[in-house]
Amino acid sequence: MVNVDLSKITIATLGSHSALQILRGAKDEGFKTALICLKRRVNLYRRFNKLIDEMLIVESFSEVALPEIQEKLLSLNAILIPHGSLVEYTDL
Repeated sequence: MVNVDLSKITIATLGSHSALQILRGAKDEGFKTALICLKRRVNLYRRFNKLIDEMLIVESFSEVALPEIQEKLLSLNAILIPHGSLVEYTDL
């Protein structure tokens, strides 16, 4: 069982499609944010640094299932908000 500190939740999402809307909504509601970002898109998303507290850089979105990414998300008390890319680009 994983203990989650509800007062320190981070909203996380994949860096594609509706990511900016998700991150903006999370910020508007007072949450910290994390973006799982493809290495080739880092420069694009760095322009929105006011919306992103933590960036996890991956080569492929399928890496979201790797233990090291899962551990990082757990350490952030992250809730992963899915959108179309999660289904399209991962085996989750």
